[in-house]
Amino acid sequence: MKTIEEENYKQRILIGLAPALIMCLVVGLIYLFAKTISIVDDTQTAPFTIYTDQELEGHSIANTVKTKSEGIAFTYTLKQGYPYPYAGVCFTPKSGQFNFKQNSSFEIEIKTEAGRVVPVILNEEVTSLSGKEFQRPVVYELKTQAGQHTYSIPLQAFAVPSWWYKEKHFSETDFPAFNAAHIKNICVQNSLLAPLDQTETIYVVQLKNTPDISFLIWIGAIFSICWSGGYAVYLITKKKKTAVFIPYIPSSSDEVPKNDWEKIRNYIAANYMHEIDMEGMEKELGIAKHRLAQQIKENTTLIFKQYLNQVKVAEAKRLLQETNLPIGEIADQAGFGHVSNFNRVFKQYTGESPSDLRSKITVK
Repeated sequence: MKTIEEENYKQRILIGLAPALIMCLVVGLIYLFAKTISIVDDTQTAPFTIYTDQELEGHSIANTVKTKSEGIAFTYTLKQGYPYPYAGVCFTPKSGQFNFKQNSSFEIEIKTEAGRVVPVILNEEVTSLSGKEFQRPVVYELKTQAGQHTYSIPLQAFAVPSWWYKEKHFSETDFPAFNAAHIKNICVQNSLLAPLDQTETIYVVQLKNTPDISFLIWIGAIFSICWSGGYAVYLITKKKKTAVFIPYIPSSSDEVPKNDWEKIRNYIAANYMHEIDMEGMEKELGIAKHRLAQQIKENTTLIFKQYLNQVKVAEAKRLLQETNLPIGEIADQAGFGHVSNFNRVFKQYTGESPSDLRSKITVK
């Protein structure tokens, strides 16, 4: 059976850990509520469009169908005509741009019929140093597996293909670095090395931007370690400082109390065998009840009832060790009244019954 001291100590540990647990919860909620663009949910679906090499006099064809369980079914057939046949589907938010964070990850859940490399393209609105505006593709070649899977791609892994600069007759130094906040749309293109005249389907189930919360994790970890460590030190020192051992104090003591705490301690030591309460102490000592409770808590870490029981238990232990008095008489002298109440409280505070303690003692 756990003693009152053990229970109080356990409660203080839980209270001390609470801020650290709250910090972890906050970080978890931030991650949970990351901005999501759901392709399946009608209320959040980003408008989507298809594109093919027909804009450059090619002959590839593509179409999209929205399904209930598998998102957008993007079906395409590459045809001979343009030197590098292509087809793709783009998703554009209703607000005009996604406002992704720079240090974040892009998650895409797609289903492919065969494991292939599928280009994922972020089209960024960018202005060259000369003042011309462009839509610059930032590409990641995603290696997929057959079936439906979710892939997480750090935005830093996307790169502008070198052919784009050559096509625009610019160099990389003519443009600012990639800015995730300027992404206008997200495109999924036909798988690389897809054969001509063969129809393939890619299912785009969900797009999700996950913010990089590594700095929050670090802050949370540092806070948790510092707080928990500091609180552990506090508990250890507090426990050493306030470990309550209450010696027998004769009621005839003539020592004049120096402060409120000594008044309280002496009064309880002289009257614990009687029925005493906070109201009576307030009248007898002239100390307000809230002040009584504050002084007891600060000096013992216990509330009034617990401290009073500690005093009674300490006196009962003294009598059990130093006298041959019957347990019933000890219960009465220590202020417990009924033996059943004495046994219950004594075991609650010491972990053993009065008879168990006495059986260990040889009275001379």
